[in-house]
Amino acid sequence: MSRYSPKFKRRQDGITNYKKRFNMLKSQLPRVVMRITNKKIIAHASVFDQNGDKTTAFIDSARLKALGWKHSVKSIPAAYLTGALMASVMKEKGQNDCIIDLGLRTNTKGSRIYAALKGAADAGLKFPHSPDYFPVEDRISGKHIDAYRKTDVSKDFGEFKSKLLSGSMKLPAKKEKAVKEKKEKPVKAKAVKEVKKND
Repeated sequence: MSRYSPKFKRRQDGITNYKKRFNMLKSQLPRVVMRITNKKIIAHASVFDQNGDKTTAFIDSARLKALGWKHSVKSIPAAYLTGALMASVMKEKGQNDCIIDLGLRTNTKGSRIYAALKGAADAGLKFPHSPDYFPVEDRISGKHIDAYRKTDVSKDFGEFKSKLLSGSMKLPAKKEKAVKEKKEKPVKAKAVKEVKKND
């Protein structure tokens, strides 16, 4: 009998830490997954199901453009606004409490992912956290960007923040694409003649 017990494939590939995941699922709360890419900030809420996790809410920072955001969607201010927007969407669905899943990546204090968490916390989403990891207000508002790029990020951020936290700013409903009926192409006369010849 072999003494070696192979790990699950996702654990071998470094994708899933099953012990950490099990501890999260024991809370029986929606799991908010936060991820940072090179182009945007992504957040989605998932609930456990035996057939696979079900996503109940999804937001990425690119959606800020639909609300009139004119600046980068991968900056610290954009991360904060994404977190606040995520919280407002979840609260509309009756999900006020959650647990945060930051994945296997080691995150740095004051980074964009913690800016997103602060936005979610300020917007009323309740989850275990320590404010010590959040960025300082000057960085969240984008004043450091204004200093070296001569922009007005902090001004626009202040307006967006107040509207999001007050609930006066909502995402526009997605337009459903009309399904076009496929029309059969008319058969060319030449092709019909060739078929008759073959018969």
